[in-house]
Amino acid sequence: MEDNASDYFERANAKADNGENAAAIEEFDTVLRLDPNYTDAYIGRGIAKDDLGQYGDAIANYDKAIELAPNSAVAYHFRGITKGNLGEYDAAIADYDITLALEPGAVQTYVARGIAKGYLEQYFAALTDFDTAIRLAPDFAITYSSRGFAKACLDQYTAAIDDYDIAIRRDPDYADSYLNRGIARAFLEQYAAAIDDFDAAIRLEPNNPDPYVSRGEAKIELEEYADAVADFDTAIRLEPDNPEAYFNRGESKTQLEKYADAIADFDTAIQLNPGYVEAYLSRGFAKYVLGRAKASRRDFRIALKLVKQFGDEILESQIEWIIQVLF
Repeated sequence: MEDNASDYFERANAKADNGENAAAIEEFDTVLRLDPNYTDAYIGRGIAKDDLGQYGDAIANYDKAIELAPNSAVAYHFRGITKGNLGEYDAAIADYDITLALEPGAVQTYVARGIAKGYLEQYFAALTDFDTAIRLAPDFAITYSSRGFAKACLDQYTAAIDDYDIAIRRDPDYADSYLNRGIARAFLEQYAAAIDDFDAAIRLEPNNPDPYVSRGEAKIELEEYADAVADFDTAIRLEPDNPEAYFNRGESKTQLEKYADAIADFDTAIQLNPGYVEAYLSRGFAKYVLGRAKASRRDFRIALKLVKQFGDEILESQIEWIIQVLF
């Protein structure tokens, strides 16, 4: 007996669940050849394409699903996810709004909308969404972790840590909760505890450069400069175009009085981010120590020009004072 569209759809979902997105898409293609109005197949194919980073194709599939089923909350939700992946957060929120109008109890949509609002720095509005999600489903670790991040962005570090604690109890294998709790602890100058969290994040995701950078920054605060350099080395190996890693490694080398090596790191940080004010200032200092006064002055002046563009009057006056004193 020849397979029908539903048989191919089940196979497509099984492959998608197994992470075989390309193979799943082929199955969804077959479903839609057999039944061009199979709404869930458009949604499934859109999700698979989103997972492969094919965001435009994903949105086209969700659009078709919505055309066929204008009241499909699922289609709006996943279209919002893809728009968020494209950085189109306002458009994503608009889709989440429709999702929640159609399905007011959609917990994951409250979480997704809260995350999108966080990217737009609408932290209080994000907290409202996370609170609602927690009230509806109090056991989801990602909701507490996301709420903790929003609180940290509002400088509510102790409250953020409380949320990360809950998230970790509910899901001890979610690396981001450890990473972000460590960052919150570092803001509270709890550097040893922060390093413990970064260690945990690294154990869970050893190929993520972010916890190495954060752990290195904490080690700088503890004056463990050689160990900090080792962390930044690893971060750079994992992500060679990370200007923050080069800058911090340069800062560590400056403390170790390896000024020429530090300058090389500041050079790279500036190449990767030409507006990196701190890198110009630190490079200017290292050059000054090495007796390269003219080159040092040039770096401080570039930093001053950038700060004037950014409108930071306090830092502008500080740099002007440094230039006056040193030169």
